[in-house]
Amino acid sequence: TCCYVELDATASGIQLAALLIGCKTTGKLVNLSPSKRRFDVHTEVAKPLGVSRAQVKKGNMVAGYCASDATIFSKHMEQGLTE
Repeated sequence: TCCYVELDATASGIQLAALLIGCKTTGKLVNLSPSKRRFDVHTEVAKPLGVSRAQVKKGNMVAGYCASDATIFSKHMEQGLTE
């Protein structure tokens, strides 16, 4: 067909984890719950750490797929997050 439908998950690995463990807080942060506000889990994680969204995104993305601590750390190092 020529009908295009655009759907995009919000941090799909974290969405799946939230569903599997039944965590409503995480589900809210990855937009599984109805809300007037669209959340971005990477920004929500970055805020209390006092770093940028970009600094935590790569690490968050691979953590949702059971990456090793070394892999997660290396993704943070690529973004300049050393502490």
